[in-house]
Amino acid sequence: MNSASRFIRCKLPVVVRSLTHETFFLHCIALIITLTALVLLFKVQNIDNVTVSLLSWRMTLPLSLLLIGVYVLGMFTGSSFVG
Repeated sequence: MNSASRFIRCKLPVVVRSLTHETFFLHCIALIITLTALVLLFKVQNIDNVTVSLLSWRMTLPLSLLLIGVYVLGMFTGSSFVG
């Protein structure tokens, strides 16, 4: 028996096995709705403008956009280092 067949034959936890395709789909939709609501709440609460300056450049934008931009930039640079 090779290592790939051992992974295929492993048993899933009871919680994962009990989910049907419909309930899994509903859980995914609920997760998407929850994350969207949290992002919108973050956007509404961080609407103040901030000014970012780098050397002679100046940029004024909402704090929420700045934080999201820094997060996305960190994802791209982190993924270039990791793989």
